[in-house]
Amino acid sequence: MLQTHHLQEKRMLLSGWFDLPLTRIRAVSSEYGYGPEELVNKVIHTLPNQKKRGMARGTKAKHVSLSARQESAQGLWEAIETWSSRQGR
Repeated sequence: MLQTHHLQEKRMLLSGWFDLPLTRIRAVSSEYGYGPEELVNKVIHTLPNQKKRGMARGTKAKHVSLSARQESAQGLWEAIETWSSRQGR
């Protein structure tokens, strides 16, 4: 519980330093395996459509949730649709 409190304090400190909302700051520990799936989900959600699939494929499978895989695949198809519609101009 103390660790969680310290992580929250650090998130609040970073939020103030960089003028970012707490929703944009994730606590992750690669050493203890805390939070990488949540981080990958957030990054994939934030990326433009044409970049989502590459991020999902380049990340260890155990850190990519089913919803992140689905969003990355959907992003790929939407990027292809956008590209092909521009080619028809």
